Amino acid sequence: MWQMGNIRSVTECITFSAHPGCYLLVFLAFCSSVLLVKVKMLSSKMGLCHLLKKSSLGNNTFNFIHMSSYTLCGLVLCFSLVLLQGCFGSAGDKSESTTEGELHYASDESLAPAIEPQQKEFMRIWSKASLSSESAQTRLVVQRLLERKVRLIIINRDLKPDELEAIKQVGITLEKKPVGVDAVCFLVHPENPVRALRLSQLRDILSGKITNWSEVGGKDAPIQLLITTPNDGMRDLLQDSLLKSLEFSRSAYPCTSFAQMKSFMARTKHFLAYTGTAHARPALNVKQMDTTAFKVLALAADSTNAEFIMPYQANVYEGKYPFAHFVYVAYPLGEKLPLGFASFLLREGQQIFVRHGYAPYKVPVRIVNFRED
Repeated sequence: MWQMGNIRSVTECITFSAHPGCYLLVFLAFCSSVLLVKVKMLSSKMGLCHLLKKSSLGNNTFNFIHMSSYTLCGLVLCFSLVLLQGCFGSAGDKSESTTEGELHYASDESLAPAIEPQQKEFMRIWSKASLSSESAQTRLVVQRLLERKVRLIIINRDLKPDELEAIKQVGITLEKKPVGVDAVCFLVHPENPVRALRLSQLRDILSGKITNWSEVGGKDAPIQLLITTPNDGMRDLLQDSLLKSLEFSRSAYPCTSFAQMKSFMARTKHFLAYTGTAHARPALNVKQMDTTAFKVLALAADSTNAEFIMPYQANVYEGKYPFAHFVYVAYPLGEKLPLGFASFLLREGQQIFVRHGYAPYKVPVRIVNFRED
């Protein structure tokens, strides 16, 4: 198992997101070196040296050819090395380590409230590290990595095959690992009498088969379904695990962010929406629960005796809640500061995830030392 600050091999140091044009510069530097050797071999030919040195003009010509060739090769080699430093500087920059340097990364919009404290704590511990971030829906976050606009991403689902192929095509060798466990939480108005749904009922609402709250034990009112856009990872999870071949209801309103979704929720008492743990946390905090804006539904399987489960932290960690899923961090292999931040998320960051309502990917271990008297 690797630890923060360790690079596992020389291959990891050089296998990273270099632009394809950089390899042309490597070839150019190699050719200039070969040409330099050829010129030296040519200048050592006694016949050519003797012929040219018979006259002062010949001697000057020889010196000119000799010096010009060396100068040209030297300039080409230096120019290539300067450009190579620009291409490979991100991985070979001696000023960057796992705890020093600058890192711009992107996180899933649904995770942002829990990732910001991670960033602050990392920079508090490692004062020479400067981290900045942006947030967007899942597909857009992955796109930022493909465009090399960020050097690390944190998303609420695993990467899809087409995304992995696109990453491979642009020459990025990716390191990817789970760092936490999130849940898809379903929200309704606090005055809605419906407190729980079975998975079959939820599937029928999302697909548009059920359109009125009275069909699931509520008041006679149309269900106003608020969903995320096709770029969102939670929508992918619901499509793959619940709807499968079915499509989302055509009457559902797609929202680009939770802020937009929350603004629509404030206008009606008949909504059904979903979000991640970070945004739903106020209504899940059993010590100081806030259901002013919404409450969270419990879910159960379709069998008669199935227990209704709330997406509380313990239920998510134990795998009882049906829509629990991993949170993933991914970055180009060989990048030092991204490796350091990812390592932090898996170690010190686990406690921060827990404080913000997530279930840890690794159980934080408390070590108690006993002294023999």
